[in-house]
Amino acid sequence: MRNILQLKYRNSHREASPPRDDIIAAYHRRRTAYSMNAPQHITAVELGEQAFSQALRSVSENGYEENIEVIRGDIREIKKIIPHPTLDLAACNPPYKAVGAGLRNPDERMENARHECTCTLEDVAKAGRDVLRFGGRFCLCQRPERLADAMNVFRSYGLEPKRLRLVQQRINTAPSLFLLEVRRGGKPGLSVLPTLIIEDENGGFSAEMLEIYGNYKFGHEGGRADGRK
Repeated sequence: MRNILQLKYRNSHREASPPRDDIIAAYHRRRTAYSMNAPQHITAVELGEQAFSQALRSVSENGYEENIEVIRGDIREIKKIIPHPTLDLAACNPPYKAVGAGLRNPDERMENARHECTCTLEDVAKAGRDVLRFGGRFCLCQRPERLADAMNVFRSYGLEPKRLRLVQQRINTAPSLFLLEVRRGGKPGLSVLPTLIIEDENGGFSAEMLEIYGNYKFGHEGGRADGRK
């Protein structure tokens, strides 16, 4: 399962939180006197047939047909969709497991979502290099055991690691995810940010998570950092 998400923003320097699954999000800035954060247009590209259909239905049911276009595509052929390196920001939540690591899933759709059968870290890094302008940023969500792999492969494609943040379910648990920002043509120098804690001591969302979710928090009492219920 693989998605590409392109957003055109009005003079925005802020990145939106990428949805789950495997996503590349590209943000364009336009210098206008209007809203700083509202996206002007979104182009979403999904490889999997079922996820593609679900994305279309979600867009329709939420009334975003004029703002979001969903097409089927493959990040290994991203230049057919975004032919020039003009993007300011891309974000990706790829399959977490390398092929041969962990338990295999007999469901091909789930197998492709969890394992790098059709989307490797190298595919992601190459796609980022191909679509980002010089100085553009790429954000990745992955498991901690893939951190060294991610830094090595992004550097090999000219994307320098600049910011790192670990994610923990609770204060007394080991990190289950990392968030990494790299910059095309960036100079060496990595900033490590404070750890993001998902749950408070009572099992609900932490104060920071409630701030991140905003109005979405209503009706959602908690969740796992690794995406499982």
